[in-house]
Amino acid sequence: MTQQDIAPAIDALDGRSHTLTTVLLGGWEAMVGGGPEGYILTASAEGGRRTANALSPDGAGSAEPVKVLVGGQEIEGPRGYVLSRAELDAALDDLVLGELPRKRWALAGR
Repeated sequence: MTQQDIAPAIDALDGRSHTLTTVLLGGWEAMVGGGPEGYILTASAEGGRRTANALSPDGAGSAEPVKVLVGGQEIEGPRGYVLSRAELDAALDDLVLGELPRKRWALAGR
């Protein structure tokens, strides 16, 4: 599956009533939350032994919290985890390729 295949599901994220979608990309199960101005992307692989959170280079190092609606709940988190649509698309492409550069991902697990 490609990033273009899931574009309609991401386009439907409205930040109010539709705020979460999941998809399998390569060996990763990805959850995208938020929309339409900001997104959070978390992915897991190998039965949850590996996890990855996409990072926004624009928000790196910012202590300012940002509010995003995910799964029907308004959450407040670090600006570095809230992605623009362009950043989200690039991170989804990383998952398809199976290459997660450290500048765009926080990785946990082996």
